[in-house]
Amino acid sequence: IITPKPRDYDGEKPKDVYFIGQSVKMRAQASTVDISTPVENEEIEEMFRELQLDVIHFHEAFVPFIPRQIVLQAPCPTVGTLHAAVPETLLGRSVASIRPYMRSVLAGLDAITAVSPAATSHVMDMLDQEINYIPNGISDSYKSTGSQKRDPATILFIGRLEKRKGAKYLIDAFELVAEKIPNAKCVIAGDGQLRKTLERYAKDRGIDNIDFLGFVSDEKKKELLKSCTVYCSPAIY
Repeated sequence: IITPKPRDYDGEKPKDVYFIGQSVKMRAQASTVDISTPVENEEIEEMFRELQLDVIHFHEAFVPFIPRQIVLQAPCPTVGTLHAAVPETLLGRSVASIRPYMRSVLAGLDAITAVSPAATSHVMDMLDQEINYIPNGISDSYKSTGSQKRDPATILFIGRLEKRKGAKYLIDAFELVAEKIPNAKCVIAGDGQLRKTLERYAKDRGIDNIDFLGFVSDEKKKELLKSCTVYCSPAIY
C-alpha cells in the first residue's frame, strides 16, 4: 500500500505499507478529505527502485497529488478504479475546472475499472478505452448464520458521521418510527465531525432511544449486523 504519511502519525510503519509525502486536510463538498502534498520526482524514482512493482492499482487516481505523479512515472502497467459518484451540483464548477488534470491521469492508465456506471459519469466524455465494471463486494464473513438472536425493531447505521452519509435523515425518519413503535431503537455506529451535532439534534427533538456507539471494530460490526432488524444506509450521494 503506497500512501502519504497520515497527519500526526508517529507510530511504527505498518507491514507492507510505503509512506511517501505527507497528508493534508482539505474541505470538500459535504465532507473532509485528506490529500497528499507533491513530492520530488526523485522520491518516486527511489520508491520504484526499492519496491520493484509489477502492477500498480490506483483507487481514485484523480485525488491530488501523488497519484498523478506516480501514474506519469510508472515503469509498469497501471490500473485505475473509479469509486465516487460526483453530485450533479458539483459537475459544472469543479470537474470542468480540473479537466486537463484529469485527462493527464487517464492518459497514463493502462486499464480502468469502476464500481458502477455512476462512478464514471463525470469522466465518460474523456474516456476512449473500455471500462470494466466490478461492483464492490461484501465479505461473506458478514453473512448471518440464521441462529443469531435478533433484537426487536432495531435499525442500524454504520458509517462516517458527515453530511454525505445522511445520518440526519435517518434520525428524522426514526422519530416517526418511534411514535408508532415505542420499543424501537436506532443504533448509530461510526464517528466523524458531525457526531456531537447529531447527538444534540436527537436530544433536542426528544428522541431517547438512539444509541451513538462511536467507532466500532470489525467484530462489533458483524455482531451488530447479525442482530439488527434493518440496516439503513441513507447516503445522499
